[in-house]
This record gives sequence, C-alpha cells and structure tokens, in this order.
Amino acid sequence: MNTIQANQRPVTIVIPAYGDVPSLLKCIASVKRHVDLSKHSVLVVNDNGPEAELIEQAVGESISDTPSIRYERNSVNLGFVGNCNRAVLELDQTENDVLLLNSDTVVTPGFLDEMIEVLHLSPSHGVVCARSNNATIASLPFRQVIARPRHEERTKEVFEDLALDIPRFNVSPVAMGFCFLIRRELIPRFGLFDEVFSPGYGEENDFCLRINEHGFQSVIANRALVFHGVAASFTNKRREVLRREHGAILSSRYPHYDESVRSYLLSGVDPVEHFADAITPRSGPHRIVVEAGDVDPQSLPTASALLDALRCVSSERVELFLSVDAHYYAKSALRFRGVTVVPSDKIDGIFDLAIIVDPSPDMSTFGRMARLSCKWAILDMDPARLISWSQRMALPHGGYVLQIFDRLSDVRIYANEDVEGGFELVPGARTWGHPDVIEYNNGGAIEELIALAKSRPASFEPLRMRSAIAGWELAATKSSFDKLSSYRSGVQVRVFDLLRRIRRRVRALIDRS
Repeated sequence: MNTIQANQRPVTIVIPAYGDVPSLLKCIASVKRHVDLSKHSVLVVNDNGPEAELIEQAVGESISDTPSIRYERNSVNLGFVGNCNRAVLELDQTENDVLLLNSDTVVTPGFLDEMIEVLHLSPSHGVVCARSNNATIASLPFRQVIARPRHEERTKEVFEDLALDIPRFNVSPVAMGFCFLIRRELIPRFGLFDEVFSPGYGEENDFCLRINEHGFQSVIANRALVFHGVAASFTNKRREVLRREHGAILSSRYPHYDESVRSYLLSGVDPVEHFADAITPRSGPHRIVVEAGDVDPQSLPTASALLDALRCVSSERVELFLSVDAHYYAKSALRFRGVTVVPSDKIDGIFDLAIIVDPSPDMSTFGRMARLSCKWAILDMDPARLISWSQRMALPHGGYVLQIFDRLSDVRIYANEDVEGGFELVPGARTWGHPDVIEYNNGGAIEELIALAKSRPASFEPLRMRSAIAGWELAATKSSFDKLSSYRSGVQVRVFDLLRRIRRRVRALIDRS
C-alpha cells in the first residue's frame, strides 16, 4: 500500500460500456461535472458489443479535453462480469480504491466524497453504494405509499428532505452494483467477481457475502445520491432467467441470504427512512387505514359512524382501508362499501395515517401499526377507560397497552354530538410538538384528520419510540434466538440490554403521566 492517508486515497472510477451511447455520455458528463478529476481518475472500458465503434467515437470526443479519463477497448466481448474483472484486475494498476459505476447512471454533487468518507469511517467497511431511484433496497424511497415508478424527481425530493434526518449509513447484507465503491485492500485478497455469474446478475451480491464471511461489511451511504436508469442490459425474459439461476447459486452458497435481507428490511432501516414516502409531502390521494383489531367494527357504533364520515370523502383525496380480523372480513366488506377491507394479518404497505378504533388494542396491534403508519389517531369511545382504575384493570394488560397508544398517538378522536360532524380532536397525551388547541378547517374533525394525513410529522421522536417498542415486543415474543446461535455470546446480551433500556423508558413515560 502507498502512504496516502486512507481518507485521502484517490479513487479509480471504472465505467463498463456496452451500448446505450446517450446514457453513457450523460454518465461521463456528470462525472466530469461532479468529480475532482485532478485527484481521481476514470477508466472507460468498451466491451466490444454491437455499438463498439459508435461508443469509441463518442467517448473519444467526450474525453478529448480530460486527460484523467482513460479509454480502453476489449478485443472480444467479455460480458459485464468479465469486463469489470479485466478493468480492475488488469487495466487499473494503481493502489486506488475502485468505484464500479454503471454507464446508465448520473452522479450528483458530493456523492463521491461522501462515499469515500463512509468507506473509511471503519476498517470493517468493505463496500459502499449510494442511494438511488432504482437500486432495489438502496432505492429512496424504498417503500411507497402508492406503488409507482420511482422517478428521479421524487427521489430527489425525498433525499433533500430527509437525508440529514436518517443515519449517515446503513449496514446491509449487500451493496448494490450500480455504484459500488470497493476498499483497495480487498481486491488482492479476494479478487473481484466470480465468473460463474457471467454475463451478469448477482455477482456483486456474491462479492459482498464472500467478504462478509471474513468480517467486512457492505454499507449504504444515505447522503450520497446517484440516479440509475432502468436495466437495459438484458431482455426481460433473459433477466428473469439469470435472476432465477444466479439466485439459486447465491442461496446455495449463502443459505442465510434471503433471511438476512428480510431481517434488514424489518429491523435494519431507520423508521424515518421506512416512512420516507409518507413523510415527504407529495401530490395525489392520501391513504388512511382504520384498525379494528379483533373486534367487529359493526359492534362499535362510534367507529362505524367515523368510518361512514370518512367514506363520504372523495376517493381523489383519500384512499380508505379497514383492517379487520379475518372472521369479520366478508361482513365488513359488505357493510362498508367503497372501503378497501383487508384482513389484519394480510395488510401491508405504508399509510399516511392510522386510526385505531379497537377499544382494547394489544401489542400485536401496536407492532402492526408501527409498521404501517407514521402518524396515529386513536378513537376514544369511552374516556373513562383512561381515568377509572376499575375500567383500566378490566382491560387486557391492565390498560398498559392502551396507555402506550395514548402516549404515542398524534391525536385522540372523541365523539361529541355538540360539534359539527359529531367528532372532535384533541392532541395526544404527549403532544410531540403539535399545537395545544386544534383549529378546525371547514368540515371539522374529518377535514382535520385529512390534513393530519397530508402533513409532515411534527416530530420523529414518537416514530422512533414506536419502532423501538415494536422491536422489543417482536424480540420478546420469540421463543429462542436459534437463527442467531452463532452470535449468542455477544449479540444476545447486547440486544436484551437494549430492550431493557427501551422498556424502562416506556414505563417512565407512563409513570410521569
């Protein structure tokens, strides 16, 4: 290794080129614009495909004024994996870190400096990728309120709104290959991509999982943004074949892989990121879910009246869902026409607002709501529940769960015949920055609920608290940590220590009430 400080080490940016000349030229132009090429260098490698001559001419013209961009052409087509391997293992003879950058990307200001800093924050960081509009689990936003193509404009909105509110990086099972920064020391030790994944798909995942077996982590840099085009290297049919065949190889080599990704998405993502699409204001209808738990909503006149009031709102403004026990699914779908009724064990996605009408919610309801929505309203059909100790003690868990809901909800909804619409809102027991008095728009409480669904959360503290409590409950209900048996000696102790601290904080909140 050279004597350059690790955090000052230059980077060789490798751009494998095969086709799609317009995208390639945009990529090169963005690199010229946003990378310090007096320090870093670029290597463009033409993989001798059908557009090889056109690529050679176009690249030659675009880099003629930039000596730090080098161009090479393979004598035969090697495929993406072979092209990357030749570029990194043969053509680049520097001791630089290496960034593999897809030719259909567009980089943004500061992306490389941020990725370099994240890479060298820890000696265990082996690979870093950026956030993007099209990068599977590195896409931002990953979860969407309404499924739609992730356009660059929306990704940019969310990134600019929330990048500083989420952790600087996430440790994930794998990094995405579209923008793949590799610590130089790993290359002579582990090589690069396994040719069994030729012509492409899954090779970067194999590399990440291989180095992880030796203690090196894959990291997503949350404050670096690189736009990525829709994959065009393979036809849809060919892509699915490669996905299936190479996915089978990954599963055979790393049986934990699929479960690791699920675990990361469940517990490895900050809740602000989880709800990013709901937090950053957007146009279009907003989704509200009404949670009835294991109670028949028709047996709750106040809840039914609230649902009927919400059903009158135009579908262009609100998409209304009702989460019910599977036993009441058909009955509820018939009664509440115009509402999307979903069994509570099947409901998924994220929502702009959850309204809890279950009169005695349990911790499974809490965990479900913590996963579904970043803003909560609780319908208080009997205020005496929170005042009368006899009624508290008659509830499951002695009213403990109900108190948690009350402390961590944004607003409470009360039935009140004396106000327009029959309902009024008051701030949650801990207001978390909401106003002491809620001023109604025209239409009263229903319009205010819609406004709450559309608004940005006043604070992220309750969001993170809900997530922490839900995580504690999930871990507490597990009978064993069999899947973590190889880590029990250290990790289990730290996990339970964290859960104990969360539990003490929740109890302190209740005690202060």
